[in-house]
Amino acid sequence: MLAAVLAVGPRAPDVLARLAGGAACVAEARRLLALPRAQRLDEVVAEGKQLFADLPAGLARIDASWIEAALAGEGEAVRRQVAGGPGAPERVRRWLRRRFLGALVAMPEGPPPAGRTPDAHDLPLVEPARLLAAFEAVGRRRLALAVQAAGPPALAALAARLGPPHGRLLLEVARSPAPRDEVRAAVNDLAALVDADASQLLFRAGARTVAPGLSAAGGDLARQIAQRLVRDRGEIVLEEVRRAAPREDAPARLALLCAALAGASALAGAGRLR
Repeated sequence: MLAAVLAVGPRAPDVLARLAGGAACVAEARRLLALPRAQRLDEVVAEGKQLFADLPAGLARIDASWIEAALAGEGEAVRRQVAGGPGAPERVRRWLRRRFLGALVAMPEGPPPAGRTPDAHDLPLVEPARLLAAFEAVGRRRLALAVQAAGPPALAALAARLGPPHGRLLLEVARSPAPRDEVRAAVNDLAALVDADASQLLFRAGARTVAPGLSAAGGDLARQIAQRLVRDRGEIVLEEVRRAAPREDAPARLALLCAALAGASALAGAGRLR
């Protein structure tokens, strides 16, 4: 499709229509040709980079939901070849894998950290269940601080919304006294989240807290962490990173996630945010 658009321009849909299964290519060619020239070139370059990108290393560490999303709408034959099944020449299989998986980023290699508090670069190596729980632990701590400012009735109401065991843990965290400036910072961060969907509230609160640290870290760290998680949670991480503003306490925010992986006592003793 890209070759036709670049080679024959407005005649690309007619050329592509002669190919078997060309309807989708025709529709995409018409969409590209309708764009302003500069935007069309940007999209063609981006698609070309994906087609010729190296396959990301560490695919086994990427949650399967990301692979499934990349293959959405594709038939069994394509899925079988991307998965490495027999039948197609190796160059075809390699092209298909680059086409569908080239937008994913490489994952680091190595065992999960053990016996110590993880560093930021260790986070994509952590088991997904532990990583998910760490985000929720950070979110629980910060939500408990934010709701403290509204008083005991509001805290009890939020605990009831979360249900067991999260509500009970929230109340336990809220019993610990906190400096007024830290409570104020949590309110500023999370006040808009209090009415969010209870099923993702803790995770989103954790992601919003940590996001400035992930943004400041740069590189592929945020995407690697997102790919380690099931896609709906990973997309929340990326969404919060995109909206995160620069903050002086960004390193401390990322350190909270690392501390949460080391356990509740390490998280409780982690540095305060302001």
